Amino acid sequence: MKIVSKAKVWIAIPLCIIVIGLIFGIINNGFNLGIDFKGGTLIHLNIGQPYDVGDIRSILNQHGLDEAVVSGAGDGNTEVLIRMPNIPDEDRVSSAVIDDISKQFQLAEKDILSVEKVGSVMSKELTQNALLAVVLSCGFMLVYIWIRFEFKSGVAAIIALVHDVLIIAAFLLIFRIQINSTFIAAVLTIIGYSINNTIVIFDRIRENTKKLRKCTIQELTDKSIKQSVVRSINTSLTTLIVIVVLYILGVESIKEFALPIIIGIIAGTYSSLLIAGPIWAVWTERSRTKKLAPHRK
Repeated sequence: MKIVSKAKVWIAIPLCIIVIGLIFGIINNGFNLGIDFKGGTLIHLNIGQPYDVGDIRSILNQHGLDEAVVSGAGDGNTEVLIRMPNIPDEDRVSSAVIDDISKQFQLAEKDILSVEKVGSVMSKELTQNALLAVVLSCGFMLVYIWIRFEFKSGVAAIIALVHDVLIIAAFLLIFRIQINSTFIAAVLTIIGYSINNTIVIFDRIRENTKKLRKCTIQELTDKSIKQSVVRSINTSLTTLIVIVVLYILGVESIKEFALPIIIGIIAGTYSSLLIAGPIWAVWTERSRTKKLAPHRK
């Protein structure tokens, strides 16, 4: 199977997903941001016994808090974390919610572990730090790959990483999945995971450059990717199985972390095999053609 010659197809497929995500984002006014980014109130209660999340959600719905996020915490999942968005008269509503939950589960004052507010200033700072973390990580990886391989390899690897982040963002926009601080941790995890697969591809290309001197750039890249494809898929598949199990069995906070990673592992495997290598091959081949053009004249 020729991979590099079909580079436009491999790029067009995720591009369609990204465009669809962008359309959904425009229709729905952007991402579904949680309180970590928009601000709000975080309530932490000790229920002291196993409970039904539906009972908590029912109380929240009575107060018009349909967008609030409920997740389990503590040993035996006997504590609850409630993330309330910014709303008018926030203090009164949060107090009413705590009172209703306390009555239903017979909680004492000591069972109200914390009530924290996340202000808009803190949310803005978190957003800026998140973007800075992603940009810096990509920048350092570009320098590392540039030093270890070459500049073209570094740029191709960063394009692949940007692809992974955009695919994750597209799925979040399409399915209106709420984004909190765990999303940033998931994105940084995927960046590190994906770059590892990409480096394996470029390492194989470098090794084959010395062995297969008579091959064209396209042939060299195709053979290198084919030699690495089983290793990359097996590695990603074993990791994916573990993360999927975590998502199925985990509490809400674990699911918030696991879902972007599931999407990112699939996107990262795709970009490592079908985007980074072909981009490098096409760029390198065109550069060599331009260098040879004056001599042919």
